[in-house]
Amino acid sequence: MRPAYVTQPRQRGSRAGEADGVVLASGKLTVAEYLGRWLSDCLDPLVENGKMEHSTYLRYKGLVEKHISPTIGRTTLKELGRAEVRTLYAAKGNKLSPRSVDYIHVTLQKALSQAMRDDLISRNVAAGERPCSSRKREEIKALSSEQARALITAARGDRNEALYVVGVHTGLRQGELLGLKWADLDLAGRRLSVRRALKVTDHGLDFGPPKNNASRR
Repeated sequence: MRPAYVTQPRQRGSRAGEADGVVLASGKLTVAEYLGRWLSDCLDPLVENGKMEHSTYLRYKGLVEKHISPTIGRTTLKELGRAEVRTLYAAKGNKLSPRSVDYIHVTLQKALSQAMRDDLISRNVAAGERPCSSRKREEIKALSSEQARALITAARGDRNEALYVVGVHTGLRQGELLGLKWADLDLAGRRLSVRRALKVTDHGLDFGPPKNNASRR
């Protein structure tokens, strides 16, 4: 793993506010440079060790490369402040859905938390700057009975009709639906077991365990 920065013992008379006992020696490291190293040095190993889904990694990578770095990436990590973070959220709020802006917030906050642990910055400026969308979260609404009937009616004769019917009646996630096998179906006991999910991996689509232990049901 290549080092992304250097830390030094704090010198007598150094400025107050520098992180406990160390001088933040990130130099001219920009936000974009740090985020790139965060993806490769911190998240890549989690995927390789099975501690993070590849699809989750791809979401973080996409948000960094398409939205965060192009907007505030030229700012040095040490100079990044709440004003720049607010500018990022405002700019993306005019173009993206509230949920997408929330994902950007989560990604930036997670990356800066790691930067704090690595003594590159003394505080996480994203922690106290939630995007407005986080305060105006809309309630997710399920299909009404009429809408569900209309969907099933429209799906009749479609090659995926059974998939739609099972999805409407069980509420399974897309990956869980696509991971079902005949062995998971007990017609006599009227039982359907969720044992796996279809997932995106670094080598394509593959079956893996459900999202968490509670998802095995």
